[in-house]
Amino acid sequence: MDIRPGSDFTIEQIAKCSNEAFADYFGHPIQWTPEELTGYMPSHCISKERSLVACPKGSDTPIGFALMAYREDLPGHARLAGMGVVPSWAGKGVGSKLITAMLDAARADGTETIWLEVITKNAPAIKLYSRNGFEVVRRLSGWARDADPAADEQTPSRPDGLEERAPEELLQLIRQHGAAADLPWQLWHQFVLATRPQTCRGFRLGQAYCAISDPEDASKDTVSLLGMAVAPPEARRKGEATALLRAVMARYPGKKWKAPATVPLEYGETIAKRLGFTVDDITMDLMKLNVK
Repeated sequence: MDIRPGSDFTIEQIAKCSNEAFADYFGHPIQWTPEELTGYMPSHCISKERSLVACPKGSDTPIGFALMAYREDLPGHARLAGMGVVPSWAGKGVGSKLITAMLDAARADGTETIWLEVITKNAPAIKLYSRNGFEVVRRLSGWARDADPAADEQTPSRPDGLEERAPEELLQLIRQHGAAADLPWQLWHQFVLATRPQTCRGFRLGQAYCAISDPEDASKDTVSLLGMAVAPPEARRKGEATALLRAVMARYPGKKWKAPATVPLEYGETIAKRLGFTVDDITMDLMKLNVK
């Protein structure tokens, strides 16, 4: 088996391999067009050159991959942004060889810490990562809230002090303060805000900021919470975030709400309980490896 840099392969080859690997990913197939993957990778700081692809010896057909991401604001850190193996090669050591090659590359280029997120129910993956030295740092959860049955009769409120802000401003705040708060990289990147700001809305109340999907999109009955920031740091854990979300939700009654399964449990649990959210079935573990 050969492990080669991602730059040896076309984006079409990598997308095809990924689609095969995740054709049935816990009941939710993950499928990319080459164009979608082309946009996704730079938005998540994924380096095609430093990513890895596995092939049978002497073949140019990918059977596995490890997408590697790097951030300029976190020198010495990397993220395993995605790893998969096509079903016909599962259980044949492809994942182990990809991780070995990833660690060899990390030692060679001075990477000190590697991060990843993995679905908690994915026992084989967690076993593989743990065997290679990764440790769980924290649990990540998604949250959902059904629409209020009486909301259709409510008049949208305009809470005092609630301001609308540009999505681009929110992205910068999330990246600035999210890094300091040690947020998972998926929240820091905020793919939708970075690539489709015209489909998002931003709000501020006091010292809390949030970005959401467009609540006035008539084609969707659910509003997604894309990201939050409370700045400066000393303003955190004082109810600012809860007050902001309550105000935004009051402005758009009759909607369902959800937050992605990348929110640290310890950050989201208190706010979720206050606002009537329930935890999703799918949770993830944030894992970390100190390269030796």
